[in-house]
Amino acid sequence: MAGAVAVIAGRNDVLGVAPLRWVGKLSYGWYLWHWPVLMIWPAALVRDPSTGLNLVFAAGALLLALVTYHLVENPLRAQPGLRARAYRGLLAGLAFSLLTVAVTVVGGRFTPPLPTGPAVADTAAELSAAADPQARLTELITASSGAFRMPSNLTPALLEAGSEAPGHYAGECHQTYQGIVLHPCVYGDPAGGRTVFLIGDSHAAHWFPAVDTAARTEGWRLVALTKAACQMPSIRNFSGALKRPYDECVQWREAVLKRVLTEKPDLVVISSSDNDNGGLVDDAGKVLPHAGTRYPGRRPRSVALRRRHLPARHRQRARLPGHQPHVGGLFAGSGAPRTEDGLQLPRCSCRKVTARDQASFAASGS
Repeated sequence: MAGAVAVIAGRNDVLGVAPLRWVGKLSYGWYLWHWPVLMIWPAALVRDPSTGLNLVFAAGALLLALVTYHLVENPLRAQPGLRARAYRGLLAGLAFSLLTVAVTVVGGRFTPPLPTGPAVADTAAELSAAADPQARLTELITASSGAFRMPSNLTPALLEAGSEAPGHYAGECHQTYQGIVLHPCVYGDPAGGRTVFLIGDSHAAHWFPAVDTAARTEGWRLVALTKAACQMPSIRNFSGALKRPYDECVQWREAVLKRVLTEKPDLVVISSSDNDNGGLVDDAGKVLPHAGTRYPGRRPRSVALRRRHLPARHRQRARLPGHQPHVGGLFAGSGAPRTEDGLQLPRCSCRKVTARDQASFAASGS
């Protein structure tokens, strides 16, 4: 279709001017260069991309296209040996393509090491030996607040932290998006005299190792029920993973709360993500618009904040279980292994370490 339009339109005087013809000559090389340049520079400089800087680096990609046009593209195209036989040009193109793939695959296997600092004392051992564990913990935190680099004995290693997951994930107690069946999921001390429930999404599962350790130490019976991206506030949201309203979350949450009411535990620990995933939806499955104050460039982060900007008829639905009249005496905890800008902690820590190291390098004049 584009070719037909070009034939019908004929020569365009605007596109025929020298500057645009010059850009057109370099357009393919510019197209090839702009993507890696715009992808690499934010990581290399540890800065968030902006429109202004992207334009600067896009212009830099044009300069690279100009250089490779004269040093690579034209010389290769004008090679007598390649022009004499068509198959030679095809083989040369195939060889360069394979070389590019090989460099990409090999290069991706060698991640530059992150700078590390000296080893530090084991926190658990320090607290076990301390006469006042709380005071010692405060001292350790205060001392580490000025640390410039991650300790060399950090466990797990920063680049391996993403693969670490609580044992809770290994069984059927952390439900996937489609799962709604509740299993026994008893941890801690199964014969314990007190019962504790840990419920929520993956952020609740994040707390499982600590709560399970406390349960085994104190002799509690722990029931851990979590589900992917399923918050405990009584809302219905849109799932980007499923591309539809997340009704499995509603069904699973109702089943969990019914079990809580049946077993009447001594303590319920709740932890959920503070965003609404793909947005809140009404009974018809339609994503609800924001009402009231708008937040330019971003959505309100917390369910509680989002609730204030819902249409009035939907506000009463967005409640935490502990705020519902028939579910009382709950301890609701809110914790998330993410930073305020939404980055996972290992990735954020890598960025912080790299940024600080580059700042130190620049300041030292090295």
